[in-house]
Amino acid sequence: MSYVTFDEYGVKEIRCMVCNAVVAKRDYVEMDDKHKKKVKVMAMKRLPSWRQVRLNLDKGGYMEPIVCDKCEKATLDHDKIVEQVKEASAAEMENAGKTKKEMQAAVVYYEKLKVAPDEKIVAAEDTLPSVDDEGKAKKDLGT
Repeated sequence: MSYVTFDEYGVKEIRCMVCNAVVAKRDYVEMDDKHKKKVKVMAMKRLPSWRQVRLNLDKGGYMEPIVCDKCEKATLDHDKIVEQVKEASAAEMENAGKTKKEMQAAVVYYEKLKVAPDEKIVAAEDTLPSVDDEGKAKKDLGT
């Protein structure tokens, strides 16, 4: 089962990739419009339990599986995580009306995806730059 649920409007909810608890859902959130007036808009709302952990991939790069606060320190089943990413990608492509050929190309890509051997789990927030009030990174990641 994919950790992302879609409906006719797009992403409906996102669940923990370990225990399946809901960590984000579509909801009304309050935002400032361009005149600094508060308005309610439909958006994907991260719940307080939302966490991401960083896994390095064997050929470079990384992925950040979505987990809940209770599973943040859990031992992840790497094969299960990769399978869930494949399923979510297929569900997203189907929801977007992609062709079977386009979907198969994604499956081939994810078949090659492997987590690095002896990978240690690192909390994703420790790897991200801090951001100022205007959304600009405060430190350089060296990329």
